[in-house]
Amino acid sequence: MQTSLEGTMETLYKPIPEGQKRGWKGVDLTTGQEVTLPPLFAMVQDYLGMKIVYGSAGAYDAPYIEEQGGPVVLGFYIHKGEIFVTVLKQNRPLMGGVVKNAVRGMKRQDEDPKLAALREQGEEITGLNNVDPEKMPGEDVNVNSALFNTVTGGGVSYWAFELTPDVLEVGDDDIRFKKDVKAQSSTVETMMGCELISIWDALTLPCGMTVNAAARLIAYLKEKDQLKLVVS
Repeated sequence: MQTSLEGTMETLYKPIPEGQKRGWKGVDLTTGQEVTLPPLFAMVQDYLGMKIVYGSAGAYDAPYIEEQGGPVVLGFYIHKGEIFVTVLKQNRPLMGGVVKNAVRGMKRQDEDPKLAALREQGEEITGLNNVDPEKMPGEDVNVNSALFNTVTGGGVSYWAFELTPDVLEVGDDDIRFKKDVKAQSSTVETMMGCELISIWDALTLPCGMTVNAAARLIAYLKEKDQLKLVVS
């Protein structure tokens, strides 16, 4: 059966050259037994347009990840010269438990990037009004160029929208969402809440895509001539 991978294999991935394996091996984790790896193979997920390929895209063998990319979305609000951004408190087992990160997710096959940003935002935080995310400046990002293929796959895009005052409780020293604004769990993602944090705190979080989004937001606000509202 022909798959969408065949054209990619002809242009980027090649069978591993003889004598150029770096020691990758297949192991059946249910039995602990080693299995023989073909010189070029892939796992394919058509709904999300994802592929994990084992082969050669250079001199040696390696696994490569190809996906459609996806959006990272930051709501923001400028208060008393400080930029605040929206983050989720979310359980991420591969990061060790509950972390703070921006709204983000995978783009579906052939999905419009802005519609993907709107969908992810609406799926993960409810109760916000007039959400119209705008793409922040810069090219889509390859988050790990040793593993991810953004030649035939997609990169991460970054989106921003300004929060409206009617969804916020603004105090002298803090700013928070009103009780109607809530993080929303799904069957595959567990959310513990959502909150606003300083952009400078966002830049120190362990989620690389959230850090990138906060940095892009600074460029976005500069382009919009809104950095003058920020106290240095």
